[in-house]
Amino acid sequence: MKASSMGVEFEIRLTKEEISKLEVQTLQGVFNHNEYEDTKRKIPFSLIYSHQNQDQMLINSWPKEYLGNADSICITLFNYDYEKLKGTGYCGDRISNAIMKGFEIYYNFITKHQTLKRCPYELAIPELKEKLNVPNKWLELIELASFSFNNPTNK
Repeated sequence: MKASSMGVEFEIRLTKEEISKLEVQTLQGVFNHNEYEDTKRKIPFSLIYSHQNQDQMLINSWPKEYLGNADSICITLFNYDYEKLKGTGYCGDRISNAIMKGFEIYYNFITKHQTLKRCPYELAIPELKEKLNVPNKWLELIELASFSFNNPTNK
């Protein structure tokens, strides 16, 4: 069983045997917390499965002020994360979804596709090509998204 974090990203990985044990007992392990490259701590933790229908895991730490300084951690998985864990052996917090969205944006808008020899958005949304012909595409995408969010009728 592995549980680790990098800053605010949190993930749990279990084998199939550990997943089946989790249905009937609390699992114990060591949580690897990496705040920065030079800050690494091993924190004891308990992993509990609750049959409640909630869509986000519950993480309690003692003392409560900050996960990285905790002496112990208790993680409660609810049905949503447990089903994900059963299917993939992995579950993590919602922040990891945001990181994956960043990779998706990078792939579709920032970097050239090896086969296409251009960014995928150039084929899907050709009118963006002129707007994103700038040195800092990230900043331009953020500005376009902010403008679109603040002015939903303007396209």
